[in-house]
Amino acid sequence: MIGLVRHDHVCRLVLECSLLQNMIMETEVINIRVDAETAKTFRSLPEEDRRKLEALLSIRLSEVTRSGESLDAVMQEISEKAKARGLTPEILKSLLDEE
Repeated sequence: MIGLVRHDHVCRLVLECSLLQNMIMETEVINIRVDAETAKTFRSLPEEDRRKLEALLSIRLSEVTRSGESLDAVMQEISEKAKARGLTPEILKSLLDEE
């Protein structure tokens, strides 16, 4: 339990630092397509939670672009994780057809 508490504390500190950095550095708004349920959930969150999620996404995008990792490698990693979580080609197709 102590490890979980410590990990949670570290995650919060990283997030707070990232939020501060985002407030200091110039930022831009981008649009990203997500499924309808994700969009609904995001919009229903308190402003502070939305900012935290934006910071997390910003960090991840920065990691990918700075790592030199190819887009194909990133997509392959995401695909493997999605399959491990139960996403099938049929479910993916139905999600994409909703647009």
